[in-house]
Amino acid sequence: MAVDRLDAVVIGASVEGLVAAAALATAGRAVTVVERRADGAAMGEGADAVISASVVRELDLTSHGLRFAAAPPVVSVGAEKALILWPELHAARASVAALSGRDAEALEGFYARLVLAAMPEEASGAAWLTSAQAEPSEAMLFRLTSLARLLDDAFDNELLKGVLAQGAVMGTGAAPHAPASGQLLTRQSLLAHAVPEVGHRFVAGGERRLRQALLALLKFYNNADVMFGAEVREIATEREVASGVVLADGNVLRAPLVISSLAQERAGAMLTGLKRARPAHLSPRASLEPAQVKLTIGSLPKLAGVDAATLASGAI
Repeated sequence: MAVDRLDAVVIGASVEGLVAAAALATAGRAVTVVERRADGAAMGEGADAVISASVVRELDLTSHGLRFAAAPPVVSVGAEKALILWPELHAARASVAALSGRDAEALEGFYARLVLAAMPEEASGAAWLTSAQAEPSEAMLFRLTSLARLLDDAFDNELLKGVLAQGAVMGTGAAPHAPASGQLLTRQSLLAHAVPEVGHRFVAGGERRLRQALLALLKFYNNADVMFGAEVREIATEREVASGVVLADGNVLRAPLVISSLAQERAGAMLTGLKRARPAHLSPRASLEPAQVKLTIGSLPKLAGVDAATLASGAI
């Protein structure tokens, strides 16, 4: 990269890291992404991806091959019944009506609440609790309430509540009854399925295609670079401020801004030169590592009222 000085270093070529780097590059900043894996082509293989349409416009990702896709139908299976939650509202209501007329009528209103809850809000939960305001906003209510409580208040059918809860907690490790888990109902993936018109869309080709478009954008700019097969050993600091990164091979990339897309604990362990207080106790999660189990079935299950094409295109 033909620049004398970096404005930023991004650790990790995840979607989040690449979006941050792309935003900096389009703003004229000199940025380098450091990724320890040797080749990013296989990253995100088979995973869905959702992105804000406004981000796509701002970064002009369509010029680099990005295309939107319709949200897949989601199938919820019970003991003797199956529910197909279609991305189109009228089809979804018709499907839900076969199980619960009340829930079918409530679905559109609940989707509207999701839109309101997803809007940014400056006030904190503590500010509302100490104020004289009679009722919390939808955003505040979702931030303070468990998602199980929100779903129980909104719907009767367990299949419908189950499929919405699964979409909210999937990949997070959170429990539906956990305090403040209601805000997970405003995840981009749920919004893209329930109300795509508000600006969140699925990406054709999933996470792999999204990453390819972001990498193509970074390649387009001569002030951006991506270093695959390079691992960050330390995040250097001077006077309590990040000053760059030290790579495993000893090379140093100096920049006044360091952005990490790694887990907070891992990024924190890389920091050097900071005065740190000795922890008073060990975290109960210190010895635990998150894991994901993938199961492969030999053939599609036979479910009453659900054809093979629907099963193959959605999630069970």
